[in-house]
Amino acid sequence: MSTYTLISYMVVRTWTLIGQPAGWSPRAFIGFGVIQSGLVAFGGFSGSGFFYSDLWLSEDGGQTWREITASGPAPGARAASRLVPLLSGDSCLVVAGWQKNYLPGGVRSVPRYLADTWVVPEI
Repeated sequence: MSTYTLISYMVVRTWTLIGQPAGWSPRAFIGFGVIQSGLVAFGGFSGSGFFYSDLWLSEDGGQTWREITASGPAPGARAASRLVPLLSGDSCLVVAGWQKNYLPGGVRSVPRYLADTWVVPEI
């Protein structure tokens, strides 16, 4: 019969606030992805009925962000989209998400779920 001694080590981890403020307006349900150039953020929801369609890039691990602009058609404003990196390295897909219309008087409509896919231009 063998006897084993198990030793447990507790690792203490602490949070560190970086990149305050991030540069974009406060929001929830923002889409994030990782590409060769860094972290990418797209869209989101303000909580008061406004959906965003802006694209941001951080090349330093989230400490600073800059807005990326592109010409031509772009994905519409949405929340909870997924950003999926492409093999090219510096581009990604913006996939799906949802929107909700707000009627006069603050009445909310039924969410509209999106099923489109867009290629983010090479950054």
